[in-house]
Amino acid sequence: MMYLVLDIQSTAHLDNCSQLQAWVNVKNHSDAISVITDELTEMGWVVTDIIESTITQETDYFAPCKSLDAFNEARKSLLALRFSDNL
Repeated sequence: MMYLVLDIQSTAHLDNCSQLQAWVNVKNHSDAISVITDELTEMGWVVTDIIESTITQETDYFAPCKSLDAFNEARKSLLALRFSDNL
């Protein structure tokens, strides 16, 4: 499982930017970027910066935890996305 923190920008509204946390159920960075790029393109977003990309596992989280929930969601459905509310 890969955990990424990304800066993203809307393709429709160039002043609309956000930060995104993503959990992608693949084994390496390049596969995670491929999956996340395809998904974000369909949603009208592009990656402008990769802030963090790291391998993660279930023991990295303590229940109850929204990040653990996202990890488990990605384990079931390939990926989980969480947009930042503060940008």
